[in-house]
Amino acid sequence: MKLNHRDVQELSADYGDDFFIFDEEKFISNFRELDEAFKKYYSKFRIGYSYKTNYTPQICKLVDQLGGMAEVVSEMELELAEKLGVSFENIIYNGPSKSSASLKRALEKGCIVNLDSIRDLEILIELSKIKNHQNFSCVLRCNFSLENGQVSRFGFDVEGEEFLEAINKINNIANIQLDGLHCHFPNRSLESYAARINKMLELIDANFDAPPKYLNVGGGFFSKMPEYMWDQFGGQPPTFDDYARVLGGALSKRYPENDGPILFIEPGTALVADTFSFYCKVISVKAVRGRNIATVQGSIFTISPTARNQNLPVSLISTSPIQKSNFDIAGFTCIEGDYLSKDVGFKIKQGDFILYENVGSYSIVMKPPFILPAPPILSINNKVYKVIKKRESNSNVFERFLHE
Repeated sequence: MKLNHRDVQELSADYGDDFFIFDEEKFISNFRELDEAFKKYYSKFRIGYSYKTNYTPQICKLVDQLGGMAEVVSEMELELAEKLGVSFENIIYNGPSKSSASLKRALEKGCIVNLDSIRDLEILIELSKIKNHQNFSCVLRCNFSLENGQVSRFGFDVEGEEFLEAINKINNIANIQLDGLHCHFPNRSLESYAARINKMLELIDANFDAPPKYLNVGGGFFSKMPEYMWDQFGGQPPTFDDYARVLGGALSKRYPENDGPILFIEPGTALVADTFSFYCKVISVKAVRGRNIATVQGSIFTISPTARNQNLPVSLISTSPIQKSNFDIAGFTCIEGDYLSKDVGFKIKQGDFILYENVGSYSIVMKPPFILPAPPILSINNKVYKVIKKRESNSNVFERFLHE
């Protein structure tokens, strides 16, 4: 829902000249659509929402209420899930740098723990000896080649000695059970998912006498996006149903009696990217050697910290009729290359507002305290606004520094 200038001006008067809006209804719709798409092909299915993509607590609570799981990759995110009341069996603990204390806690409490390295396994083995009366479960993260030859730094190399070593050690310890396999790659194509599900099924056949409890193929799915963005990603991206058909279809074919593992996926961007919009006021307008530049109360570091070469959907919100022109939209920082957009096709004047959409992925969690504190987040549901993250203050930025 795009707001008009009067609505934005009113919100700006209350919350400042830059703010995010989270569309709660759209997030719920995305979650349900993805869940239904996969269950149509394979009923034993769970969504583990990627906290690292956007750990706004209101979103994480929604996931829990909708029956999803929390996919966390650090002690910080694990603690957030606990504080939100997520049950331990609904937490997937991933990541290459789990603190020893948090890893032990997750294992003891019954989280689904994906081991990334021998170091993780050694901590589990040490714990199993101390708590020899308790049974422990684990999953191994698998590292293998995909079609582009990219070498990932995560997980156990399935062609290497450590993978078999890990399996043998687990199988020889009475109170540790290997309950599944996990993989995650950044590739978003259907071909990538077809390759990874086939490889994971091969690994199951080679290393399990019976189907394991879990099979996790990670995240990386495309989100919904306007058609004019498709060319930036090589054409029309796969739909939720496309991904479900490839992954769920492969599992239902392999396990027609419904006796296969539970399929986990770990989407973040696919669920949250198109549920956030960012509004920022135009602070000044100038012409520099033939270039029209509008400086706004926002930054590329605010809306797109990881994908600065992609053009996000941008709109002008003005009191005047929109006129054609050429403008670059520059951020508030002192970085020369801080442009949110270049060559937008409309005339901008001071006091207008700029709207950016599809900004829910990584924007909130990776915004640095650089030049200005982070803007607030407003949630909209049934046309009612609610603050779900306060604007950071100057003191928030500096309160942890010590000085005499």
